[in-house]
Amino acid sequence: MYMVFYLFVAVNLIVSLVPKVAVKWGALMVMVALILIYLLPEYPVRAFAYSALSGSLTAVAILVANKVNKYLSQRIAKQGAKGELND
Repeated sequence: MYMVFYLFVAVNLIVSLVPKVAVKWGALMVMVALILIYLLPEYPVRAFAYSALSGSLTAVAILVANKVNKYLSQRIAKQGAKGELND
């Protein structure tokens, strides 16, 4: 069961450090598939619950990070256009 936790941490580390969104979604899909493969033979209900919960949590993190990044980028661009950007 520790493997599921370590996989979750590793994928979230990859998601936080990689700038390409396609790689983030790919890592998420691989994580969900690996959790299902690992847990499905012995714990079918737990497999679906863990894969759904960890997958949805990481997906929400990807979506929120994209929104925050767009907002901050637009705000910095507006400040830079006005000449208010201080170093």
